[in-house]
Amino acid sequence: MNRRLVVSAAVLLGGYFAFLVRSADPPAKSPEDALSAAASAMKDRDVKAVLSHLTPDSQSFVAGGMAVGAAFEKRPFVLFRAPPKPTAREQEHNDAIDKVLKRHGLPEDFTSLTVKLDKAEKEAKDGKDSYTVLGESVKDKTAFVVEIIEVLECKPNIYALLKGMSEAPIKDVKIEGRRAKASAFGNDRVYLLFDEGAWKVDLIETIRQQPPRPKRPDEPSGFFSIFSSGS
Repeated sequence: MNRRLVVSAAVLLGGYFAFLVRSADPPAKSPEDALSAAASAMKDRDVKAVLSHLTPDSQSFVAGGMAVGAAFEKRPFVLFRAPPKPTAREQEHNDAIDKVLKRHGLPEDFTSLTVKLDKAEKEAKDGKDSYTVLGESVKDKTAFVVEIIEVLECKPNIYALLKGMSEAPIKDVKIEGRRAKASAFGNDRVYLLFDEGAWKVDLIETIRQQPPRPKRPDEPSGFFSIFSSGS
């Protein structure tokens, strides 16, 4: 899988995060149970419960994508010249992000993280993408996502997506063996997998199966669109 996966992830990935944590939900015995519980967790801004309804690889993908997105948020994009010196407020914000990345064993600067991502892409096996491989290096994925969201300026973007996704109806559930597909979270192609005795949302397969859509000229790119504005 290439990095086009991340470009398609904004609508799905953005709504899966928040920083209030409670106990994980019990295993979902049906696709409907998994989707309903995930929607309820999104509404409650409960990342621990939401992540418990994602497949293990999907959890790794979320952690890896958030790591890159966090580094992206603190790195100003400047073409053909050195970036300006950050203001005192910007430096404080960057330092907060750095502490979380460092605490979870991730590179603090965008360039080093990109190098690690490239290495992960070369080492990826079993069809895994580089973001999933990068996320696998994070020992406590839930804690990392909770902590990084706490310090990011894009929280309003995430909350807006979260609210809309949690209110979308769940319908057209179709089961084929250990896999299922449904319309949920405002998307008519959400995929699930029966894994370790429970139905879980397969975020990676969901993103992979999305049809391409025209991109507006003024639209930020995919996953990174949630990092494009702090208000």
